[in-house]
Amino acid sequence: MKVVVTGGTGFLGAKLVRRLLQVGVLTDAEGRPSEIERIVACDVAPAGPAMVTDPRVEVCVGDFSTAQGLAEVIDGDVNLVFHLAGVVSGGAEADFDLGMKVNWTEVGTCSRRCDRPDGSRASSSQAPLRFTAATCRPSCATTRT
Repeated sequence: MKVVVTGGTGFLGAKLVRRLLQVGVLTDAEGRPSEIERIVACDVAPAGPAMVTDPRVEVCVGDFSTAQGLAEVIDGDVNLVFHLAGVVSGGAEADFDLGMKVNWTEVGTCSRRCDRPDGSRASSSQAPLRFTAATCRPSCATTRT
């Protein structure tokens, strides 16, 4: 299983990456256990000292708030996306347009990027948003970490 974590070098993202490595297996969209073979942690900031060093982890630094940026990391091999990227609190207040771009527009862009040409879909968990069964596509998986 290939997992992408947007905001992957941030406070929560780095903790999630560490936990995913500890767990080692997640349930896929069909309900089967699947080994985590690769984690792509993408963010606008480089990895800090809290980021774990592991051969299964690839850190990508860039602007992932656009469809083109997300296409670089969410490809046909991705099984699961944890969308944690965001502009928080004072940052969003200081730059409203950036806050809207990352915290609102990027969620839809990330979700659409999970759609595959064959009609299947990479599962997505978009925090801090919570999706109910009525708003989530049928192939989305619920994963507990």
